[in-house]
Amino acid sequence: MLKCVPVIRITPTCRVVAPIRNTVHRRCGMTALVAVSLAMFLGAEPNPPAPTAELVARLVEIIVDPQANSNSQREALRALEKLGPEAKPAVDPLVRQFGRIRWGEQLALQEAMIHALGKIGPAARKAVPTLTRLIGQDLDTDRAVKAAIDQIMIPAERAELQELTKELLRPNAAQRLRAVKALGAMGAKAESAVPDLLNMLRDSDADIRRVTIAALKAIQPNLKPGAEIVGAYVLDLQDNDDAVRLLAARALGRIGPPAAAAIPALQKLQNDPIPDVRAAAGDAITRIGAQ
Repeated sequence: MLKCVPVIRITPTCRVVAPIRNTVHRRCGMTALVAVSLAMFLGAEPNPPAPTAELVARLVEIIVDPQANSNSQREALRALEKLGPEAKPAVDPLVRQFGRIRWGEQLALQEAMIHALGKIGPAARKAVPTLTRLIGQDLDTDRAVKAAIDQIMIPAERAELQELTKELLRPNAAQRLRAVKALGAMGAKAESAVPDLLNMLRDSDADIRRVTIAALKAIQPNLKPGAEIVGAYVLDLQDNDDAVRLLAARALGRIGPPAAAAIPALQKLQNDPIPDVRAAAGDAITRIGAQ
């Protein structure tokens, strides 16, 4: 029977043969297990690798084992980095492990865990609250946390943004409305969706138009009302709902001269059956022409 190798160093020319791989298990020692796992991940093993879930489980065993050598733990984390998103099953154990390690004595291990979570990417999103609590320990940790959170969140936000932009084209008004609200909630991160939102200002649904204006303001607080926003309010001036017409007239009055294109529609409202709407339309015409 083959004996376990106490230390295996992985080099570009290293080859780990199948018999060694097959005889390695927990009693063989952590360093050998890490070495074989690394060989599989880094391409040193010419044969097909073991199932990813099994390898992740092995590596997690090492990382959370209080008796494991710290070098072996860091090598296991390096192997998880190489797996990237496929190491998703390791996220929960890593998050729990942050509560167990000794901060002052294990900063290197902590930093390796942070790097591993970052490489896992969006699949490690649930680790973000734990990572943010690590900020403030030292500059190296802060930099590692920021980089990891960027690796986790930016791709996730980009994917979410793309999906929400597609939702704007749905025939169902409720779906379009939810997408607009979600984009507004993203704030400045949804800036690339502004052209799509400007198109939504021509939507046939008055609620969607109003929510779109609010979303645009949330994404670009300094956005100046342009022709698209004025056009949305002009559509509202024709709404059957008295309150919608009233709010639109007042909004156009606040915009002032840039809303000049709305004057013909406002003039029609001077014959509106609702006194408040007529008054708001007259006031808006004055403000647009007087400023």
